[in-house]
Amino acid sequence: MKNVQRPISKKNIARKKCLQKRTRRKQEQYAQARKEANKTCKEKKKQWLNNRIKQIEEAHKQNKTRKFFKDIQTFQNDSSPPIFTCKDENGTLKTDKKLWIDGNNILQIS
Repeated sequence: MKNVQRPISKKNIARKKCLQKRTRRKQEQYAQARKEANKTCKEKKKQWLNNRIKQIEEAHKQNKTRKFFKDIQTFQNDSSPPIFTCKDENGTLKTDKKLWIDGNNILQIS
């Protein structure tokens, strides 16, 4: 974790210096620090993901089915699409993905 915090703190310091006085050199230093911090974070995330996959594979090999399926479930995205609602003239909520237009009036989308 410390090897990630160092580039991020360097990036933050370079950003503050860049915001104080915008010069080409400071902007280039900030861009370089940002690139280094992003690269480090991507590498750490990739390492974490590979370790997590290895743990899941080990659970499968050892026939720990409950742990295996629980770990797999953490990777699945169960988000639902947003619900589109609007109020009509009477104040009742309508749910539809179409744009609600009543004559010249556009109904209130909430």
